[in-house]
Amino acid sequence: MKCNNCGMLNENESKFCSNCGKKINKKSSLFIFIITVLVVMIIGLLLIAIFVIPSVTKSTNNSKQNSDVSNNDYLDEPIPDWMKNHATPIRTSDETDAKNAFKKDEEKYNTKFNIIGYMYQTSEECRRDTNKCVLSYVYASSEKYPQSVFHYCINESKYGCELAQNETAYTNSVKEWEYKKELYEIAGKEGINNQNIYIYVNYVKDGFGAEIVANKNVDIKALEKVLNKFYDKETIKSAYVSIFMTQKGNNSEYKKYAQGIGIADEYAFGRKFGSYKKYVTKDIKSPVKLELKYDSSGDY
Repeated sequence: MKCNNCGMLNENESKFCSNCGKKINKKSSLFIFIITVLVVMIIGLLLIAIFVIPSVTKSTNNSKQNSDVSNNDYLDEPIPDWMKNHATPIRTSDETDAKNAFKKDEEKYNTKFNIIGYMYQTSEECRRDTNKCVLSYVYASSEKYPQSVFHYCINESKYGCELAQNETAYTNSVKEWEYKKELYEIAGKEGINNQNIYIYVNYVKDGFGAEIVANKNVDIKALEKVLNKFYDKETIKSAYVSIFMTQKGNNSEYKKYAQGIGIADEYAFGRKFGSYKKYVTKDIKSPVKLELKYDSSGDY
């Protein structure tokens, strides 16, 4: 062991230097242990900083992005006010009848239907005595698609309620929701801010009709690309799309207004947000071409 005073090398067991007689200070094993632990910890922290933290950060960012996609507020479709105004049945038995009518399809599609509103057959007898009103159909949604509303016929009538329509009522509403979601997703990939558009879809067998309300700042060529990508499906046999552009407005304002009036009516939207331009599809053959129907710079 080396002497700190004269530098003489001594035996490991020596307590005093054989040359100068000074006491030899031995480094304690505890000190060596502490140094070793600190070195290992520093190396471990460096490895974590290099390999683990970037991986966790990337995973967190991906999860956040996925969460943002699944919770995009532009997809939330508010229930029209007029449906909510008829949320209470005249008789408790009407609710029971409706729920009993749902049971078969709830089992078939493995979901639960929730009633939003009730509609009754209008007649003179009904106006005089509400207890004599006959429940025609109900508005409902499912737990899987809570914002996708469909009509379910309870009692057939001459006012358009047919029990046969129930065969496709739910599946059509699901298709409308999925088509709308896909249109928004494609629009986002084409660089369109989805907060500047509002999409309404009406699905029919092998095809659909859609109305898109858009702020005038939206690029119409980009919307044309959206339709071309969306139409590239063998399942779509017929379609008609109307694109109505307004002077102002955004997705939230369009939806709130549609919730109040109950429909996506271009004339009403024009009065509210200022009409600008309207385009329609000529046909669904690829490539899709949009036809300008009118160009206006003011309100209706």
